[in-house]
This record gives sequence, C-alpha cells and structure tokens, in this order.
Amino acid sequence: MSRIFRIVATVCLCLITFSVFYYFVIFLPLEKRAERADAAKRLEADRSYLKEKENRYNACLQEARGAYISDWDETCSLYKKPPDCPLPRAHSERLDILKREKESRCLRELEALVRK
Repeated sequence: MSRIFRIVATVCLCLITFSVFYYFVIFLPLEKRAERADAAKRLEADRSYLKEKENRYNACLQEARGAYISDWDETCSLYKKPPDCPLPRAHSERLDILKREKESRCLRELEALVRK
C-alpha cells in the first residue's frame, strides 16, 4: 500500500510540476507577446489616425492659402494690374482677415476630429 501511495504521490507531484512549468515557461510568455502585439497594433492605428488628421489639416491650410492667393490675384485683375500686385491697405487687410478665418476654421475642424 505504501508503494502505491508513493507512485500516486510521485505522479501527482510530476503533474503539478509540469503544470507550473507550462504556466510560467510557455503560457505566460505567449500571453505577454500577444498583449505586446495588440498594444503595437493599437499604437500603429493611433499613429495612422493622427497622420490622417494631420494630412486633412494641412490640406485645409493649403486650400485656405490657395484661396487667399486666388482672391489676391483676382483683386489685382480688378485693378487691371498683374497678379501678386500691391493692393490698397483696405483690400489687403480684408483678404488677410479672410485667410486667418479660414485657417482658424481648419484648426477648429482638426480639434473637433481629434476629440472624437
């Protein structure tokens, strides 16, 4: 009877030892690796999201600057002058104000997108 008890105890001890070994040496490292991979995917998604927003913001600014140049040249043509001519202060200030308003609208749109 004591021999059977020793064999059963040895088998149980081996099973417990193998279970602990498997948990710490195989299971946990795999789980940690999966967590790191998920974190890396989330980080990459966040970076691409922010890059997309940055591109949209830059495109909006470019559009505002293009409209500014276009409006300036159009105003020059009204005065029968070549593009990029010096304009009277009232017209240049009005165009500058419009440009700043468009740029601030771009910034507000970016802030609204980032808050989402």
